[in-house]
Formats: sequence, C-alpha cells, structure tokens
Amino acid sequence: MLEAVVIFILVLAVLVLVHEWGHFFVARKAGIKVEEFGFGFPPRICKWKTKVTTFTLNWLPLGGFVKLKGEDGSSAAESDSYSNKGPWTRAAVVVAGVVMNFLLAAVLFSVGFMIGAPQIVHDDLPASAIVSDVHTDIVTVVEGTTAHEVGIEAGDRIVSIAGGENNAGYLVDVSDFRYNHDTSFELVVDRDGEELTFEVTPDILEQTGKPGIGVGLIESGTVKYPVGTAIVRGVVKTGKFTRSVVVGLYTLLRDLIFGKGVSGDVAGPVGIAVITGEVAELGWNHMIQFIAILSVNLGVLNLIPFPALDGGRLLFIGIELVRGKPVNQKSEQLAHIIGFALLMLLIIVVTVKDVSRFGF
Repeated sequence: MLEAVVIFILVLAVLVLVHEWGHFFVARKAGIKVEEFGFGFPPRICKWKTKVTTFTLNWLPLGGFVKLKGEDGSSAAESDSYSNKGPWTRAAVVVAGVVMNFLLAAVLFSVGFMIGAPQIVHDDLPASAIVSDVHTDIVTVVEGTTAHEVGIEAGDRIVSIAGGENNAGYLVDVSDFRYNHDTSFELVVDRDGEELTFEVTPDILEQTGKPGIGVGLIESGTVKYPVGTAIVRGVVKTGKFTRSVVVGLYTLLRDLIFGKGVSGDVAGPVGIAVITGEVAELGWNHMIQFIAILSVNLGVLNLIPFPALDGGRLLFIGIELVRGKPVNQKSEQLAHIIGFALLMLLIIVVTVKDVSRFGF
C-alpha cells in the first residue's frame, strides 16, 4: 500500500504541475506577476524563491495552485496585476491549465501507441498496426454454468484447451474448438502467473441452446503504430475519453442533485491510489494510459462551472462580458470559498466510501 501511495503522489504531482504550469506560463506571457506556485495545499513544508515567484511544497497533496498578483481584485491599477487585464486575457490564463491536461493526455496516448498499447485485436486494424503478444482472455463467466461451477474466473488467460496449445493466442483457435455435449476435456488457464487446470464438461447453454461451458472470450494483444498514425490515434482517443468523462460527470451530478447519492463507481484519493498501485503492476504501457485518463478527468472536472474550479472562474468572466462590468469581487471570492468547502466535503464523502470499499 505504501508503494501505491508513493506512486499515486508522483502521478498526481505530474498532473498538478502540468496543469498549474499552464496557468503560470500564460500568466507570465500576459505580463501578470505570479506570486506563488504551490504543489499541494497548506500548511507549507518548504519554499524556494526566485526574483518573481515563490515556489512552495505543501502538506496536502490533493492539488496545487498559482497565486496571481491582483486575483483578489487588488492592485488593479498596476500593469502586472491579474485584475488589470481584460476579460479575454484572464480567461486565457484560467483555461490554460485545462488545455495542458488535454495536451498531456494526447501526448501520453500517442506515446502509448508508439511503444505498444494493450487493446482488443480485431480484423479491421489498420495495415500499419504492429501486433504482438496476442492472447485469448476470458472476460465473462455465466453463473450456473460449468465454467462457473469449476472455478474459472473472468480475467483468466487461456493457455491450452483439450491438450492443444494456444501458442498464437488467436481467438479463432479457441472458437474453432467444437464442444461435445457431456464430453469432458481439460482447460488450462493462466491466472496471475500461475497455470491452473480445470476438468470441464460442456452442457447445453440456456442462452444459445448449444453445447458450451459458459464463458465469453476476447482476443487482445499489444498494438503499436508508426509515429504519425500514433499521434492521430492519440488525439482521437483523447477526444473519445473526454466525451466519456463528460457523460460520467453529468450522471454523477444528476444523481447528486436528485438525491441518489454518490455512485459506487466513483473513486476519491484513496480509491485512485489503490487503482494506481494495481495499474503500476501491469507495466509502463498500462501506466501511461492510466495517467492520460486521469489527466482527461482532471481537465474535464476543472471545466465544470462551479466556484473554486477553473470553470467557475470562467463563468464569472462570462457574466462580466454579458454585463459589461465585473462581478463584485467580494461576492465572487465568497462564492469560491464556499465552492471549495463543498468540494472538500465531497472528497471526504467519497473517501469514506473508498475506505469502506477497499477494507481499510
């Protein structure tokens, strides 16, 4: 667990630093003074200072921040103040962090496709795809069937069936095997590096009316592409995951608004730390994709028009553009404080669920 926590903090550091660097970079380009660049939330562990910016490391590694001169509405008359800049410049500074998260995801997905990413292998893969380590996995086991009764589990990888080695791993090798009703045979699977042998007897399946043992199979492997194709596929995959995250967040918010509570599929810091440790054990290609997915999640989450998030700040800038004058600074600051408190409350609720779910 300690190793998982360390890996999680390192992953979070990458995501946060990339996000906050986006704010920092655009703010500096716009001539805005960045007073502090912080990783984590106070209390402070240590700091180091340059001529312009103080960089800090804080005890609560759940995010980060950049403190801009004048973001509280002060120093409006000074040229290096955030509040001195026009709404479009301020909007660019606010949205820069999210842009960096999406860019990071696209880069990581592209790198994954270049070095080889795990995926389902199918006939319509591009001709440029290089496929290796092909294997057949059991993805579902139907309750009440032979496979379920003898202890076969989803996630098992088929090694051999009826003495025939599944060396190439191709799904067709397994699909071509003809089940004979009431005729037993041996099925050898790999489960977490250990080979297990099961004696199975096919039965007539209720779902198909044909002999079978009750498993669903997929063919998967490592697929990599040339640089150009990898970049295109990385960008496309970023777009697809962004859409999926938007739909997921909409469902979450809808359930919260209508009193259905937080879904059991939602993970907080504890849950993500556990999942990070599990993914790290699968190898670098899985880890790269996982970090990309987290980066997309962080980007979409920050675009929600809720106070304390980047989307909330964009909302106030939008109101300013419509009204032709800024929102009262004290009212906006109060909204962000309340919003931050509510977000912390949500994190606590999800964390309690995580602790219960993972048995801590």
